[in-house]
Amino acid sequence: MTPDIYLLQEPYLAKGTTFGLRLGWRVVLARSGKALLAVHNPGIKMFVRHVGEHVVAADLMVGPDHITAISFYFPPSQLHPRLVRELEAVIHSISSPNILLAGDANVHSNLWGPEVPDHRRLDEGGPFIDMILQRGLYIWNNPHSIPTFETDRGSSWIDVTLSTSSLYHRKVEWTVHRTILSDHNPIVFQVKGLGQSPASPCPPRLSQRQITKVAKAAQMYFHQIEHELAEISSRNQLAEWVTKFTTFIQNAGVATIPSLLDKLEVPWWDSTLEIQRKKTRALRARFLRCRQPRERLHRRMIYKKEQAYYKYLIKSKSRACFHELCLQLTKQNPFQLPYKLVARKLRSPTLLQRVRDSHGVLTSDVPDTIRVIIHQLFPSEDITAETLEQRTIREVVSAYAESTLDPPFSAREIRAALHTLRLRKTPGMDNISVELLRSINKQCPDIMLTLLNACLQLGFFPIPWKNAKLVLIGKPDRDLTIAKNYRPICLLSVVSKLLDKLVTQRLTHLFTTNGLLHDRQHGFRAGRSCETANHSLWVEVHTAMQNKNRVCLISLDVEGAFDNVWRQSVLYQLTLARCPSNLFSLIRDYFCDRSVTYCFNDETWTFPAERGVPQGSCSGPFFWNVVLDTIFKVQLPVGCTLQAFADDIVLIVQGPTKADLENRGILAISRLIQWAAFHKMTFSLSKSVLMPITYGGRLSLLDPPCVRLQGQLLPVQKSFRYLGVWWDGGLTFTDHFNRVRRRVDLLSYRLSVVADRFFSKHTLLYLHIYRAAIEPFLLYGYGAWGHRLHLKKIKDTLNSLQRRPLLKLTRAYRTVSTVALPVLAGVLPLDLKALVVFKKFQVLTLQEVVRVDSVTFSPQDYKTRVDPTNTHPLNRWSFPYTCVLPTGNNIEIFTDGSKMDGKVGSSMVVFYHAALIDSTEHRLSDFASVFQAEIHGMDLALNFILTLQSWDTVRIFSDSLSLLKALSFDSSLDPEIWCLKEKLHTILQRRQLSLHWVPAHQGIMGNEMADCHAKTATQHPQVDWSVQKPRRLLIRELQTEMLITWQERWVLAEKGRQTADFFPQVGLKTTPLQSARHATYNRAWTISGLFLSHGFPPFGLMCLR
Repeated sequence: MTPDIYLLQEPYLAKGTTFGLRLGWRVVLARSGKALLAVHNPGIKMFVRHVGEHVVAADLMVGPDHITAISFYFPPSQLHPRLVRELEAVIHSISSPNILLAGDANVHSNLWGPEVPDHRRLDEGGPFIDMILQRGLYIWNNPHSIPTFETDRGSSWIDVTLSTSSLYHRKVEWTVHRTILSDHNPIVFQVKGLGQSPASPCPPRLSQRQITKVAKAAQMYFHQIEHELAEISSRNQLAEWVTKFTTFIQNAGVATIPSLLDKLEVPWWDSTLEIQRKKTRALRARFLRCRQPRERLHRRMIYKKEQAYYKYLIKSKSRACFHELCLQLTKQNPFQLPYKLVARKLRSPTLLQRVRDSHGVLTSDVPDTIRVIIHQLFPSEDITAETLEQRTIREVVSAYAESTLDPPFSAREIRAALHTLRLRKTPGMDNISVELLRSINKQCPDIMLTLLNACLQLGFFPIPWKNAKLVLIGKPDRDLTIAKNYRPICLLSVVSKLLDKLVTQRLTHLFTTNGLLHDRQHGFRAGRSCETANHSLWVEVHTAMQNKNRVCLISLDVEGAFDNVWRQSVLYQLTLARCPSNLFSLIRDYFCDRSVTYCFNDETWTFPAERGVPQGSCSGPFFWNVVLDTIFKVQLPVGCTLQAFADDIVLIVQGPTKADLENRGILAISRLIQWAAFHKMTFSLSKSVLMPITYGGRLSLLDPPCVRLQGQLLPVQKSFRYLGVWWDGGLTFTDHFNRVRRRVDLLSYRLSVVADRFFSKHTLLYLHIYRAAIEPFLLYGYGAWGHRLHLKKIKDTLNSLQRRPLLKLTRAYRTVSTVALPVLAGVLPLDLKALVVFKKFQVLTLQEVVRVDSVTFSPQDYKTRVDPTNTHPLNRWSFPYTCVLPTGNNIEIFTDGSKMDGKVGSSMVVFYHAALIDSTEHRLSDFASVFQAEIHGMDLALNFILTLQSWDTVRIFSDSLSLLKALSFDSSLDPEIWCLKEKLHTILQRRQLSLHWVPAHQGIMGNEMADCHAKTATQHPQVDWSVQKPRRLLIRELQTEMLITWQERWVLAEKGRQTADFFPQVGLKTTPLQSARHATYNRAWTISGLFLSHGFPPFGLMCLR
């Protein structure tokens, strides 16, 4: 049986953290690292009471049962009375009658074991015994048990288990086992529970078969109660129907879950290890029982030999199993477990512990702790303190009436919105997952269609969907006794998120088409990102510097932004946008009577959530942008500009003199404070900073501008972080690159020591991780510093940042030249890669004409992207396809595209009752992709259908699965796909048309003929149809120019000349050195030395001999 709780002393630690415990276990570690308490069973709830130097304590709860467990360790090198006082103070602070203590006391006494003379003190009458007698603690140890500490040199009884009287009577067993090879024998004891056995805190995920079973049951149940939904005319009736249907799905889901026994399995354990373990245990017991010196020495040798073989078996079998796991993980995705371990993406579960209330006093129990945290994170709203303007806003919102109504949702719209919700996410209080809701909607689309349209018609958001399940996540490296250092995660019902998503899509379309979203808001906007925000900030600063002005940047932090925004402000902005009446009523009800529920140990606490946009909702970012966009309407002084990314606000203040800058900054801040007060928000003084631009000596950190916020001077810093980029006053970004260097060095180090076993047999995965993770991290922020790429200092800095990851990638000597490393690794030097990324950003995002050497790149030459928000969700068409073979009946059209010898062709052939009646073939521009050729072939077919006068059924066959999938999605960004959808929609208004996929080169006559025509089209002397260049072609063209520059640099470089003898040409292909990395480390290092003109180590000389 697997233990539920582990009380360990002197656990194995690796760099201050526990080692060898499974991910997901809840662990409390003493500050000295000598005492540990770990809970394996997820059904046991844990509340941390104390974390001291040598003592840890936690409340363990299962339903009504409650035990306080204490793990302690008394170092023999420290004063015993002081250690006992620490333990006694912890016991004194606990009011629970059920206290269990287990630890290494490093003292022996006749109370828990026989008297054995050794170096440890005898505690008869000492402070530890005095504490036991004073507290009335009961000793669980059996004095006649085998020793708890046992070595070749002797044994002793130093590990003690104690409890209070009420817990002592619940002792089932207490035994010492010789089951492990440690000097300390494990003690296993069992406590009889008062309540039921620990249950899983949340139901397990359903398999696909179980999901399908629940979906079919939901379909049958819906047909039974469908008439009730059709007859609903009030909100109460709809709420009752939602509760009834949700309860049925929950019960059906629980009924399909089989009962499973919790068992801690070791996948590499087999019968050979089991036999060897029993043999080793028997030999150890035989050796320890022996008292004759010569025979004892002989038995010790036999035992040690078998023990060594047992350890060898464990190591070899566990490593072989681990290697197999590494193969599976790295084949699937190298960014799963290995990379998450390296990047610290896997965090331990947050342990709830006592926090300080408003008076600075630590809470005493779980309910008080939850109450303090919730009141800090979800403050209540005081309506009585509202101003006249705020009360006027409430009246306008209450009296809003609009005659227009938004049309009902369509089944296609619901299906598309449902597919935007991410899979494998934790569900809300109703335990309905995204996978289950998708299956229900696929099985019976009428359920969601009827239900959600009823909500829209009545303007009612059901009460169960407004309740969110609260999960508290501790902020890393923060003091968790402070309530605000917890991050609330609200898990909403998936059905509520689906309705929320549908409403948000329509509101986004309403605001986008009416131009109500401000251009200076870069967060949660299509076509905008952190890079556009950083570039916009640099443009403002650069323009001000060109005008000979003094400039300072003020970063303003909105305190609890999303959680404190005034909901009436959101509704008021909707009234100004003339929101349709049914949508407005639904949103107004969506904001009413919201609540959060925290679950802990079969108890729940529900608190109202009266302020802010719902955390975790799909509409939260949009509602925040709607309110924040009003900040750009504030009348700021001349020379003051605002820009924002979500809740990150930057105020740019410029002026001819320092005094003008201060006056403008003070006036702008005062007006922004008024704006925040109107929307019931505040700016945090501790997180808001001022940074003067010291470039050119116009401002100085020794005499900075003085700007006040809430009566106090804003703190002045020489650099500040904005969207992950560290801006400095000199605009050199040196601080940013230094911080990036430290993080990349740490990541490279962790790749070596943490994840090396995962990648040691497949080292080309390092190249994948470098290109997909490390290189983008190094280049992040190019929107801010990309304009400085022409400077030699920036080039050298970027290439030096790249050096250590490439050393790890190539396994070269640390003295290798920086210019040779990219050649060996087959990657661009980082300064050239930065140019590729920045020029692409300028052309495709900023729509600027750029010049690289002698080549000009214009944005008009490349395909643009469609913004789906400009189209109403009902008009975002999707056209499904099937996989059937042609039958030779009616009209059948085959399309295809081909590329041969750098030329692209497209074709369409038409059959009428298996007879060829028409064909068309076009040669496209040579830079066109095969996908563009497939699109053009489909366009030829649709144009032909538009000219038909007959009413025959038309079927189009294509072997391009990517094209058919693009037509079946409603959110494609390709303008050519949108044109095809418009033509398909027009045709379907007049005739029957269907799309079908057929496999290529399988002998299907129509497909083979279309392929032949497409290849023939590539031989046309001239281009018949011009298209725009695909966007990804820009990257290849830029890389081609960079390769030319790199080759010139490599030829003229003074260093790396011996490497140049082996690799005279640079490129992005795998080098022989990378191929050598598939061999052993010895051979890889030998080849490195050969290419890099370094001396060979002895093993290298052996390989060459």
